[in-house]
Amino acid sequence: MARRTKFRILGGIACLALLLAASLALRLHEERREAATKALVAVVVGNQQTNADFLNGIHMAVERVNEEGGLLGKTLIERTYPEPAGNRAQGELSTVRNAMDLAARIVGEPGLVAVIGHNSSDTAIPASSVYDEASVPFFATHATNTSLTRGSTHHVYGLLPNDQVATAFLARYALTGGMRNFVVLGDISEYGKESSDYFAAAVTSAGGSIAYKGLIEPSVREVSTLVLMLLDNNAFDMRSVDGIFVVGWPPESVGQFVKLARQVGILTPILGTDSIISADVARIAGPAMKDVVGISLFDPDSFDAEATAFTENYRQRFGAMPSNDAAVGYDSVRLIAAIVRRAGNFDQINFSNTARLMRYDRPFRGVTGQITFNTSGMIANATLYVVRHDGKAFKIASRYSYNDEMFADLTSTIRAATPSFRHKGIRE
Repeated sequence: MARRTKFRILGGIACLALLLAASLALRLHEERREAATKALVAVVVGNQQTNADFLNGIHMAVERVNEEGGLLGKTLIERTYPEPAGNRAQGELSTVRNAMDLAARIVGEPGLVAVIGHNSSDTAIPASSVYDEASVPFFATHATNTSLTRGSTHHVYGLLPNDQVATAFLARYALTGGMRNFVVLGDISEYGKESSDYFAAAVTSAGGSIAYKGLIEPSVREVSTLVLMLLDNNAFDMRSVDGIFVVGWPPESVGQFVKLARQVGILTPILGTDSIISADVARIAGPAMKDVVGISLFDPDSFDAEATAFTENYRQRFGAMPSNDAAVGYDSVRLIAAIVRRAGNFDQINFSNTARLMRYDRPFRGVTGQITFNTSGMIANATLYVVRHDGKAFKIASRYSYNDEMFADLTSTIRAATPSFRHKGIRE
């Protein structure tokens, strides 16, 4: 009886193993079949609620690509991969390990064409090494650290001008408008540290001054304490400060900072790069957003036919104007489709060569304007807008053209957004 029971158990285990093997084989077969008919774009985001606009733009672009016939006969699909929560609290090594582990899992996905996203330089940079090693095109839509494309990578593309470029334009706008003395508040992230350093350098090299510069973690100190520090300290008098530069903090912390600063009477312009114009910052700060200044690649009031159609379609579909994040997400998918179609196949080497040659041969033009890359993978041509909130919405205050290391000021070609201080070169 015991032996019979033993054989039954062994038989059951064998059957279970066979069923499991069959299930895995079926799953592999389905994945391969899907890979044969579908092309995958992996989208890596930190928080889907925070990245709602970004994902909306991606959804719209995927739909449009498929309406146009897909990618070389394949249906384009998107798949979202959340980054592990709590990266900042876990420390730098944990952040690097988690990012690389996630990237390693993604590159094994059947039918993968490209990867889009990663919410910060802290995760995008380590993940980029995995993508590049696997020859998978990676489009960084949020990372702006200069080291992203500084190495000898072949499959990494930065869709945003780096921290040095963005802060240089922001500093130029502020100084031209009469600001001279600044408080600089960053954090310990690569984005926060580098942007703080570059902004301070741009200001001081042009004759401005830094009243205070510090790397402060809102998660460690309450935002209310940071606001009160501006009013009660022995280092500077807030009345002598013309602008506050805030960078690297989570959107909710920036929103609270803006709201509390206005509540206690600090009406000084608060400056940041692209992250400060996040819809989540405005949602928390509300009307206190007046005189918040940031950087954007997208002009929702553009007369360009592509941008106008995107803005109208987005507004009708989601009941709101598209943000910079939505436009960048949309353009990233459209750009990938354009490169694959131009290359004529899904070969990664052809993809890389085509992406770089497009700078000189029929450049891609999206809703954010022309997008091309230099040999290192950094965006080579772009129009940047300094936007300023009027209490209701962000309005364009200045317009700059970026071409690798050459900066051009195009501010005189647009109207001012009724700034609180005069900006030379803007028509009234």
